[in-house]
Amino acid sequence: MIERILTEERRVRERFGLLGGFTTKQMLDNSVITEYRVPVCDVCGCMLTKPQTIICSNEDCGSKQCVNCSVKFESRNYCPDCAREIVRISKTQFIVIYGLACELNPRKIAKLSLLKEEEIFEAIDQLLEQEYLERKGLSVFTQYKLTPRALSIILTCEQIFRRESDVAYFMSEVSKLVDEKKD
Repeated sequence: MIERILTEERRVRERFGLLGGFTTKQMLDNSVITEYRVPVCDVCGCMLTKPQTIICSNEDCGSKQCVNCSVKFESRNYCPDCAREIVRISKTQFIVIYGLACELNPRKIAKLSLLKEEEIFEAIDQLLEQEYLERKGLSVFTQYKLTPRALSIILTCEQIFRRESDVAYFMSEVSKLVDEKKD
């Protein structure tokens, strides 16, 4: 007795930007194959359900993300790559902004982030040029203050960079330091 497959079902990962669906094909041997395309997050790869699916607001992108990977900026949802293009802040610049927002000086930021002081001061110069920071005082007494522009992007940048291990480490060290100051 020869076995013949009459119907077959397959579940496959959906391609970038597509939301899933299915295709049914009849093969030459009259068998039927149904292929279900399962939507997954284009960032982390987790399986998406309808209420969890968020489409990037950048029309040129069209990627889909889960709630955890989506980045909110000015009441719109973006994928992390498009959000980085919009805010144009490097990881080191974010570390500086975050540290200054927590009232740390540049040397303390360098110590907690495990970055070189030169990298921190280079990022400060770039942030001054981009008008995210203001310089107050002279020489040894110089303080850096965040501008309203920097405050408006800090939460967006936190969403972009929080998954990176060095940023997560820095944020946890800052949190410990802030908690110690409270006590």
